[in-house]
Amino acid sequence: MKNPFLNLNWADLGKSLLILIISTMLASLVPVLQTGWPTWATFEPILQTTIAAALVYLVKNIFTNPLALVKSSFGSLNLMDFVWGFVIAVGSTILSSLVDILQVGWPTWASFQPVLLSSVLAGITYIMKNFVTNSNNVLLKSEVK
Repeated sequence: MKNPFLNLNWADLGKSLLILIISTMLASLVPVLQTGWPTWATFEPILQTTIAAALVYLVKNIFTNPLALVKSSFGSLNLMDFVWGFVIAVGSTILSSLVDILQVGWPTWASFQPVLLSSVLAGITYIMKNFVTNSNNVLLKSEVK
């Protein structure tokens, strides 16, 4: 049996970092616009959730065969882009919530709200990444003619 970690490459790690950074920045805009610069208590669940999203993205790449995936071309999206974006959003919500449950118990709506927002934005960031990735899985490069 082939080692599933061989499905990962440096580009996958870079793209997971891109998802982490962009979704963290987007999710941090909400507290910045509402109350000013976020405190650690406000920022921690956002960072925790976006790290979970990057991990879910890497796990997706470990356990899916990159050659078998239907890839959209540069500047377009297909149904699977949205499905995987949803999987990343739900997966990062679950992972991040598990951390909260283990640390402090069942989350309240106030503590769950930034997790949910960050997860949705991580899924949207994944979809945005796919929009600017060509069918050969190269970021910011148009299709080879």
